[in-house]
Amino acid sequence: FTYDLPSSSTFTSELHQWFRMWKDKKTKPSTVSQALEQCDGVFFPNIKCVLQMCTTFLVTSSDCECSISALRLLKTYLHSTMGQERLTALALLYIHRSMTNNKTKVLAEFARRKPQKVLLPSILA
Repeated sequence: FTYDLPSSSTFTSELHQWFRMWKDKKTKPSTVSQALEQCDGVFFPNIKCVLQMCTTFLVTSSDCECSISALRLLKTYLHSTMGQERLTALALLYIHRSMTNNKTKVLAEFARRKPQKVLLPSILA
């Protein structure tokens, strides 16, 4: 990466200047293309080079593709041992793993729906 920059030794200080320049401005670029249009190549040659590289990267991933690959991983490992309802539930949990769940409520709901699981008293108490 650094060998592609015009002056890689000044990249860090140039990056600090770039952030300082945008810190006080009310309207900031919302895309890489907008940032590239507003980048002065004389004062920020490294930043301009990095922005040009970013605009040429191919976008190869999307939320839909992530969901499909997540489902494929689950199916590969667990497909033969579970029904469609459980597979769907696990896929949703995996895809939306950033959501927080109250584990106590989930366990209480499971215990309510599956009453054949009996809680035995502790014999050590």
